Amino acid sequence: MITIIIVTFKSKKLIDDCINSVNNNYKIIVVENSSDVEFKSYLETKYKNVTCILTEKNLGFGKANNIGISYANTDYVLVLNPDAKLFPDTLSILETYIKKIDFAILGPHILNIKDNNKNYENFERSKNNTKSINDDLIPVDSIRGFAMLINKKKFKNEFFDENFFLYME
Repeated sequence: MITIIIVTFKSKKLIDDCINSVNNNYKIIVVENSSDVEFKSYLETKYKNVTCILTEKNLGFGKANNIGISYANTDYVLVLNPDAKLFPDTLSILETYIKKIDFAILGPHILNIKDNNKNYENFERSKNNTKSINDDLIPVDSIRGFAMLINKKKFKNEFFDENFFLYME
């Protein structure tokens, strides 16, 4: 139902934590903005659910995501930065939203942990949350690009503006 798209540029040192946070039942497409054949081989050998596409040069975040999205055979893609990690239930929660609401882009709530102090951005997630599925939806003007769920059916194969190399895509 969801394909994970991870755009990288020489991210070998941090991508394992990201991929390991994704249940291996989900397909992951890594778009590496280089010609690093060793990185591609490493990923595809270590992770059976990972396909790595080499762009041969650094095309930027937007264009590389568009490439990954075009390879995804699902209606929903989760664009995820290689330094992000998911909670074990993140994808199942997002799939619940897919079934319940009509949306173009969803951004998960964010938890940053810096210097061993928990710094919550947006909200503190409670394990005993008794709210209904729509109670914690918050309309926003923008979503942080490091983690966003895209409903491909809401776009006309135009996802990221490739005129922007990085940021504000």
